[in-house]
Amino acid sequence: MNKIPAHVKVTVKLYLLLLVLFFAFRLSLFLLNVDKLGECTAWEVVQSFIMGVRFDIVTIGFVIAIPTVFLSVFYLFSKKNRVFEKCYVAVLTVLFSVTFIICAADIPYFNQFFDRFNITAFEWIRSGDSSFVFKMVFEEPKYILMIIPVAAAVIVFVFFANKIFRDADTGRRGAVLPYCLFTILLWGLIFVGMRGRLNKKSPIMVGTAYFCNNALLNQLGLNPNFTLARSFLESIDPDNNEVRFMSDSEAITNVQSFLGGGHHDSPIARDVVYDGRANDYNVVLVIMEGMSYNKTSHGGNSRNLTPFLDSLMDKSLSFSNCYTSGWYLQHIDIFPRDIQEYAFKTYSHASIQRVGGYLARKRLFHRVFHHA
Repeated sequence: MNKIPAHVKVTVKLYLLLLVLFFAFRLSLFLLNVDKLGECTAWEVVQSFIMGVRFDIVTIGFVIAIPTVFLSVFYLFSKKNRVFEKCYVAVLTVLFSVTFIICAADIPYFNQFFDRFNITAFEWIRSGDSSFVFKMVFEEPKYILMIIPVAAAVIVFVFFANKIFRDADTGRRGAVLPYCLFTILLWGLIFVGMRGRLNKKSPIMVGTAYFCNNALLNQLGLNPNFTLARSFLESIDPDNNEVRFMSDSEAITNVQSFLGGGHHDSPIARDVVYDGRANDYNVVLVIMEGMSYNKTSHGGNSRNLTPFLDSLMDKSLSFSNCYTSGWYLQHIDIFPRDIQEYAFKTYSHASIQRVGGYLARKRLFHRVFHHA
């Protein structure tokens, strides 16, 4: 161990310290959402935390890589210097304080959206009314409480980071060749850690965390700093500006084949002709976050979780292949998902056909039930 350069030992200990701090945030998230766990095995829970270590190593690597290069070069030509070490710890404290803030913000964000922190959390900035959102956040006491884990993480990091440097024998560099070899090995390990896996085809992705059928455990392994960075990169990628599952001509041909039509200005419009007067049936829309068709008896669930919905579906016309997409209530009126919507945005697009508006125009009695 004495032959290992001090900066290598320091970096490894800093990694371990940061892994413990990120583990604390992940454990907090798990305990606050354990009621959403559902059926799973103890081993799957352990696997999700192991997966979390992988994503934490990636996050730490991207933050600490450049400072480590400076640390390695400095101790190659200089001896122990407390001023430099204090500056080094200060820089890392600032950088990792940002990651701790994101981890803390991720907890209420996940509780609200059941999704890890990502670029969508900042979509309101483009609305031009930032004061409203800041007021909404800082007037909520439970959001203010998130300052406590951030402050605790920063204090713990500063204390142990300084202790690591105080205990390190950075004044003895040793021979140049071993020093350089260990340094290259350290940089190589950091680079591999930043990729997240040894597979040559691609680095670690968000989908790598999905290892089982439990939604909570699949997301638990992710690091919110990683999901935020990935979502930002995807948002600025021009290839993601268009949604193209197939060519337009093929899609139109398929719709015309399935539904008929094509006789009007729209290539998929069709005539709907009734033999007699339409029946004025009641229309009920039920929208619930975290709800799934598979939780109903019609969806195959045998635990009688939704007896009233089941009784309605027993005597009603229901649609098992009807889906919605988007964030929370943004798509209650069935906005197309490819519209670049964001919070508080005023649409300048042409009028969009809404389910509620259509029912009202047809004078159908309807109610919308939303359970948050």
